Amino acid sequence: MADKDKAPAVTDETAPGAPQGAGDNAAPPAAKTAQGAARGSAKAAAKPAECEYSVAELAGAARKQFDVPPEVVSAALRIAGKDRATLTEARRIVKQFKERQVK
Repeated sequence: MADKDKAPAVTDETAPGAPQGAGDNAAPPAAKTAQGAARGSAKAAAKPAECEYSVAELAGAARKQFDVPPEVVSAALRIAGKDRATLTEARRIVKQFKERQVK
């Protein structure tokens, strides 16, 4: 598999809700607010899709993103029948897995 076909690594910078870097396209906060107001409801309709990550990628980021060992992430996703998931989905699945009652 070529590097360009791989999903980006799960990092705090790529996690949903993470502060954006000061890249070339970064606008000052006032400009972002003005742009957001100008777009109005279009912002909700044009919400960008989250990246999906493989189980291996999510397990590799288990301690940093989920505060659990990699085995917990792998098991939770396997039981949920997922081979790929967004960070939000994975967090929900891992949380449910950790809260399951042992019979």
